[in-house]
Amino acid sequence: FELQRAGKAEALQLDWDRLAFEGQLSLTDQAQTVNGRQLELAGLKLREGQTVPSRLDRLLLEDWKLALAEQRLQVARLQLDQPELQLQRDARGRWNVEGWLPEPGSGETASAATAKSRIEPAPASPWQLELGQLELAGGRLSLLDQNALRPVRLQLDQIRLESGSLNLAPDKAVELALQLGLRLARDSASSGGTLSYQGDLTLPGPGADGKPVPLAAKGRLELDDLPLHLLEPYFAAALNLDLLRAELGLRAELDLSLPPQGLALQLRGDGEVNQLRASTLDPAERLLDWKSLGLRGLQVELERGALARLKVTETVLSDYYARVVIDPQGRINLQQLLRQPGAPASPQAPVAAEARAETAPPALPAMATGPQRSASQPRLEFGPIAFVRGQVDFQDHFIRPNYSARLSELTGRLGGFSNRPVQGGGTPALASLNLRGKAEGSASIEIDGQLNPLAQPLALDIRGKVDDLELPPLSPYSVKYAGHGIEQGKLAMSVRYQIAPDGQLQASNQILLKQLQFGERVEGSEAPKLPIRLAVSLLADSNGVIDLNLPISGSINDPQFRVGPIIWRMVLGLIGKAITAQFALIAQAFGGAADEFNRLDFALGSATLDEATLRRLQQVARAMEQRADLRITLEGQSELERERGAYQRAQLQQRLLEEKRRQLARSGKPAEELERIGNLTPAEATRLLAEVYRHADIPKPRNLIGLARELPATEMEKLLLATIAVDADRMRALALARAAAARDELVRLGISNERIYLLAPSSPAAQQGDDWHPAVIVGLHQD
Repeated sequence: FELQRAGKAEALQLDWDRLAFEGQLSLTDQAQTVNGRQLELAGLKLREGQTVPSRLDRLLLEDWKLALAEQRLQVARLQLDQPELQLQRDARGRWNVEGWLPEPGSGETASAATAKSRIEPAPASPWQLELGQLELAGGRLSLLDQNALRPVRLQLDQIRLESGSLNLAPDKAVELALQLGLRLARDSASSGGTLSYQGDLTLPGPGADGKPVPLAAKGRLELDDLPLHLLEPYFAAALNLDLLRAELGLRAELDLSLPPQGLALQLRGDGEVNQLRASTLDPAERLLDWKSLGLRGLQVELERGALARLKVTETVLSDYYARVVIDPQGRINLQQLLRQPGAPASPQAPVAAEARAETAPPALPAMATGPQRSASQPRLEFGPIAFVRGQVDFQDHFIRPNYSARLSELTGRLGGFSNRPVQGGGTPALASLNLRGKAEGSASIEIDGQLNPLAQPLALDIRGKVDDLELPPLSPYSVKYAGHGIEQGKLAMSVRYQIAPDGQLQASNQILLKQLQFGERVEGSEAPKLPIRLAVSLLADSNGVIDLNLPISGSINDPQFRVGPIIWRMVLGLIGKAITAQFALIAQAFGGAADEFNRLDFALGSATLDEATLRRLQQVARAMEQRADLRITLEGQSELERERGAYQRAQLQQRLLEEKRRQLARSGKPAEELERIGNLTPAEATRLLAEVYRHADIPKPRNLIGLARELPATEMEKLLLATIAVDADRMRALALARAAAARDELVRLGISNERIYLLAPSSPAAQQGDDWHPAVIVGLHQD
């Protein structure tokens, strides 16, 4: 059966394998009816040239009646098995299915050339379809949309649909109950996902009173691991980031309608966004990622296509990373992730965007063609937010001199907050903030205070404290800006930031530098040649401490900084101080037995203290208690080639623990329980390994139809280990972690942290024999 389209050279060909009919045909002057018990059509295919854009394995009608005179078709049950459709839209917004219909205004209908029959023009009055039950199973949809910012490719399979009775009459809206389910096929960019909906659906049309009834849906929607990043081209123009990965989960009651004035939505339930990774646009740098973000008690309300209310009762964010930058104007980059209206779009848009802008209709016509959004601000309400094991790379360009830090193991809580003003018209209330973690991998950090991220203008009162920040890890920065590496030193800092609603900033920065020592100037450094070591000597007091107080005041709208106090202190120091603190190595400590304790061994690839090392540290602690004038230095070691494999296995074990925390967070476990995860059993490790492999964005062995093959645990482990990078920077961090572990144990045993110093990590160039093990080299010094 061939259809020749008007004005088109190519033809559509419709064929099938088998047609079976069982029923009764009655043709009289009064009525022409067909009463059928069954009508089965198998192997239906729509061919367009060499391609088959649509096919249907079987169509089955049961207990049906066709009344030609009344133009009515009644079907008790319609079953569709394994329908497939290839849906495409070009850069100008035209769908491929549009070409299957007659050209508008052609004045003719499709003709049946090869079948030697003619399709008569449609009757003037429309037909009516009454359907008792619809079942669709095994459906598949392939989508290629080139009308987005970048091409979108989706493969939906296992589509199933069940609906109750419906009456498709042209003069009224259609209401039906249905169940819908589908799965997104897995590929190298995602682990797939599923969608299911059970509830009511209203198709648009005239209502009982004659007024138009819009498209509407009311029921329960469930999403599992839906790869949101595959849809990113549809909303990329509104983002100031590149969404690399995000998997969406949702369990919610949905009430949706699409009237001409814009989308209306009410959603109530629990949501989650897992495995998120996002980077900056230009240059492409790591910006934001996390393992799991749970949103409990989620409420979303849209009116006229605009957000009217967003409420989250409780939020849990686990294993997260953020790159936070405060620019010279006091703006935080994470508050600018959404592009402002009128801002230029991403330069990544394809050439077809120009053609698309000329002819393409909006992706959501009802939302785009409705009235302008109300100028009223949406209501935003957030309950407590728990943070578990986070990392933040912080850069502050608002303060001069600029400050940067890496914060890790951040765990804490932010109280509830909203953008609604308090009674009487005041600014929104501030929420309490409590965070604990580490700075630069070694120093403890405490952040307390109050803030409201939604307050406009910004208002906050934050206190931060850092104790015993080891300075040698910051040597790369000191070499770049000062020309000298840091051999030894600690920093203690206490800051307070207060920003009033009028934008006025009051900040205090109390900084103590202890026992700071720079090395020789690094050859080839482009930093100015300044007498850095002399300046340190002049600023340090007799105890080797540099005390800096940096009060700052001004406006975040028009910054004004006063750093005069530090300049005067330096001048006075040049005049009044002329001595430096020197340290002498004690030749013999612990009664001549120092060599016995100068080395703490570690397992390859690990920074964990074993039982033998713990006992040795206990002896060191007792000796230091007897000699109060001693201080200790710890120099961590690592070696790239000897530790590569062991390091990779240790990192894989950490990924298994992260996956377990994600699963516990998803099941609603409290944040405190996520922190108390212990060792994994073999069975638990095997199960978690499979999940880590399933979520891993790596090339995977596939079967003949392109799906990822199931592999034994050993093979999955081998593939994952191969993706774990090991380089000099990671080995340097491992050596530092070993020294920090020894330091933390000594502090636990009662040795003051002020008497323990971490030295810059080292990597021995050569070792004798194959039994070498990494170690922390212990040095003893006298105050």
